[in-house]
Amino acid sequence: DLVPSTVGRLAQPAQGLLPPGILGHDPGKRQSSLPMDKAKELIASTGLPLPIKMRASVQPILQDRYSALTRALFKIWSDIGVEISIQTTDQDSFNESYLKNEGIDLLFSRWIADYDDPDTFTYSLFHSGIGELRKYFSSADLDEKMERARMEREPQTRERVYRDIENWMLQNGIILPLFHDIDYRVAHPSVQHLSLSNIPPFVNYSGLAKAEKNVATPAQKTLKGILQVPIWGELHALDPALSDSATHTTVFPAVFETLTRSTDGAHISPWLASSFQVEDGGKQFRFRLREGVKFHDGRRLTSRDVRYSFERALQCKQGQSPWLLAPIRGASKVTGGESTELEGFRILSASEFIIFLEKPLSFFPSILAYTPTAIIPEGTENFGGDWRSGCVGTGPFRMVDFQPGRRLKLEANPNYWMPNLPKMDGIEFTFGVSPAQVFSGFQSGQYSIAWNLAPSDFEHLLHESEFAAHYQEIPSLSTQYACFNIHHGPFADENLRQRFIQSLDWNSLIRRKIGRGVTHARSLTPPALLGYEPSNRMPGVPFQQKSPEPIEIIVAIHGSYESKHKDFLQEVVELLREKGFLLHILEGRIEESSNLRKMKCDLQFTNWIADYPDADTFLYSLLDSQTGFIGHFCGTPEVDRLLERSRTETDPLTRHGIYRQIEEIIQRNHYVLPLFHEQTYCFFRPEINMVPLNFFDPVLPYEEISPRG
Repeated sequence: DLVPSTVGRLAQPAQGLLPPGILGHDPGKRQSSLPMDKAKELIASTGLPLPIKMRASVQPILQDRYSALTRALFKIWSDIGVEISIQTTDQDSFNESYLKNEGIDLLFSRWIADYDDPDTFTYSLFHSGIGELRKYFSSADLDEKMERARMEREPQTRERVYRDIENWMLQNGIILPLFHDIDYRVAHPSVQHLSLSNIPPFVNYSGLAKAEKNVATPAQKTLKGILQVPIWGELHALDPALSDSATHTTVFPAVFETLTRSTDGAHISPWLASSFQVEDGGKQFRFRLREGVKFHDGRRLTSRDVRYSFERALQCKQGQSPWLLAPIRGASKVTGGESTELEGFRILSASEFIIFLEKPLSFFPSILAYTPTAIIPEGTENFGGDWRSGCVGTGPFRMVDFQPGRRLKLEANPNYWMPNLPKMDGIEFTFGVSPAQVFSGFQSGQYSIAWNLAPSDFEHLLHESEFAAHYQEIPSLSTQYACFNIHHGPFADENLRQRFIQSLDWNSLIRRKIGRGVTHARSLTPPALLGYEPSNRMPGVPFQQKSPEPIEIIVAIHGSYESKHKDFLQEVVELLREKGFLLHILEGRIEESSNLRKMKCDLQFTNWIADYPDADTFLYSLLDSQTGFIGHFCGTPEVDRLLERSRTETDPLTRHGIYRQIEEIIQRNHYVLPLFHEQTYCFFRPEINMVPLNFFDPVLPYEEISPRG
């Protein structure tokens, strides 16, 4: 944390002696740090008088260009009981301290490679005969290791020896790596083909070219407008690891991106990853990152950022990240606070890594498409209100201003990794906008798009030619359903469950009260996913006979049945009363309950929105009797066994067959009544071009939207 906060982008925190690009550099290495109170205890345990005073030789560049880091470091040490006094005032006195170091306890210096080999960072510095720093440290054991490395011809063996040398010096407290300089050049627009390397002469001078003197300067960027997006929910935090609502997944993909993404009909494609491979029968996955991806503040995306994002997400006590990443080996230890390092994440290079799972999970890349697994820069802890204050991702837009619960302003990312995107200059999200406000604001031109409308307003826009011509829809990966408590209460009786289902013509009721904004559900699994088949459900055959005594049913409902689907629920209650079912609706809402198992009820009217684009999120996440959202309500051992089989099966056709078995069981035994799948739809203002919608987040690819003309 110290390096980026004091030096910024001009330095990369060093985890070892050997820098990137040198044989032996370990891209996955990290230094552990102690809490301040523990450090103070260790200093006090030395028995030395406090404060412990040390004299240091400090290279002038660390007193000048990097003075902020040096001062901050000395301040931290002072806080734990170690005071540093600098004994060198200029370059001459510093050079002299290399050989005449009597009374000097610490040397703060830097080393620039003389040649492209780890030998220049080991033998040239610490060999007892010729090493530049031999007066500070040398040993016969270290000499032997370095000389053996010089004699070895096999690169892999040499790498192991140099890593052993580095680890030995770190473990024995001989060196404290601080940072690696970031080299850079700023070229005039007329200079072409410039590239840098980390060895002399650093610049490819022989390959440079220069354009004509009178070359035309790039045309000034033309403003393309701001996309105005109304959001029904509210947003109060900018941390992607806290994503747990439709509001988060609607907004965050414009800023924060994931390793994979759902494209072309819920198909999982590499995104920030350029590729992924399944290995060891689904127990491990190898990822390679896309080249040229940068965060909004200019930092390059690396494997370390992915590892940090996952470890941080697992430690997050809120949101859905911990259970999404739970399949990774060692995830439970990170979540439980037993470790801060994710055992199942192995970095191979700056752009390649392997993820090891506890057991095979065939659809694991699908999980990584969900927003809570988005990648942020290593070391990020606080998310300010704009990209300059630390709230950065890799997305097509970057944050400019955030007013919690009210508004979020984004601007186009000028260095987005996809060429010629985004096509708009920015986005402004307005939160807490009711369906009625969306309707009126869209008609007046206040909002660029309209969605989540009341059924009557939806139908109104469809009958206006100006807006009907700019309408897009796609079945959403969501299901509204009713489920029965099959273990306790009146619905433990299967015959009563069947009677309840056949008391109403549900399809007709849905069509009449909700309209064309939804499609009738044939199963829990929505269209586009494995396990879905457009089978013909038996239409409702209303019972003619009414029970002599009313059957009282305690019902829990999802909040959507009080807003968008209020009319539908009211009619259901009235019609069922006529059939002898008295529905008593609980005051608490399902989505607001921290523990749904505490809600004592017989029936639930609720919904499920996909956490990742795979049928597993609708079946295992709902029905597993131990962990499923309604597993305690209607889970069974028979379904549990099939769910476990489906998770380890890698053949898509076999998985499809298992999912069909599960769907047939819950329909045959009347465990769940699927009602409808909401259509994801969007009306576009005539001033902007329409774009196709996605099945999964981001449903609306903001970067593709462009102004007309």
